[in-house]
Amino acid sequence: MPVLLPACIGFLFWYLQKRRELALRREEMYADRRTEAIKAVWPLLEYLTEKEYPKTIIVSRGDKEQSYHYICLKKAREFLKVVPGILYENGHGAFLPDSVVEDLLYLRNTFYRLTEAIVREEGRKKNISMEEYKGEAGFYGLIDELEEVYRIKNPKVVEAVHQKAKELASNVKQMLEQN
Repeated sequence: MPVLLPACIGFLFWYLQKRRELALRREEMYADRRTEAIKAVWPLLEYLTEKEYPKTIIVSRGDKEQSYHYICLKKAREFLKVVPGILYENGHGAFLPDSVVEDLLYLRNTFYRLTEAIVREEGRKKNISMEEYKGEAGFYGLIDELEEVYRIKNPKVVEAVHQKAKELASNVKQMLEQN
């Protein structure tokens, strides 16, 4: 009898320790998957920046007083293909916070509506004259994609996209800091 009590107490402590280890392992696996999901979303920010990069969808031309915004359809379509792959096919959407998923879906829907409106309005690809961009050799890939660049007539759309992109970037940064 005197041996049975310490053995039961020892078994209880061993059992509780194993449960704690399993819970920690589960949390670690969840944190790793969440980190993978964050890493998968991070490259999407290049499509959404206000500064020009090779993958930027919306580019601006002009000065502060009179600026024009253009959408690169090829890059927008690329973005439309990448987002569902990250959220659904790779399963990262299950490990991202709802705010990040909502921002991504909002941006995807906005770009989808813009591309569809352009396709409906134009009915075909529109050629933009080189004269309009004379002297702007720094515009990434414009010469190769002249028929894929369209002017966005509503600046509120551009502001909304940039605002959502900033919210998405801050949410992703917060997630990185938490992990």
